[in-house]
Amino acid sequence: MDFQKAIIEFLGIQDVTVENINIHRKGRKIRVVCRQDRESCFCTGCGLQFDSVKEWQKKEIKAPPLGVFIDVKIKFFQLRGNCDACSRSEVSETSWIHPEFTSMTMWRLDQWRMELMERRICQALRA
Repeated sequence: MDFQKAIIEFLGIQDVTVENINIHRKGRKIRVVCRQDRESCFCTGCGLQFDSVKEWQKKEIKAPPLGVFIDVKIKFFQLRGNCDACSRSEVSETSWIHPEFTSMTMWRLDQWRMELMERRICQALRA
């Protein structure tokens, strides 16, 4: 497993590409910059893949601790695409961001998904 896939697994994020990782050892901070995979973005109206990218919206997400690093933040670029079939533009959905926090500037990861990931990792380590 390469480093990018390990970070994605441990943080519980899906359908992204890690673009940059900034590690601050003294402050025990990590900043992960990732971008949503374009092929996983679909229109909620018709269900087709977006025809073009209108813009990338930057979201800052507070993530759970990652090893000794207690301050973990994800800078997430979410796609806003154009759908020619529906003649509309919208932000693509992400299943790993809790829908209750869609109007906040600081986003939180869905805790249910994190608990599920923890159980899977523990099972894999036992095997």
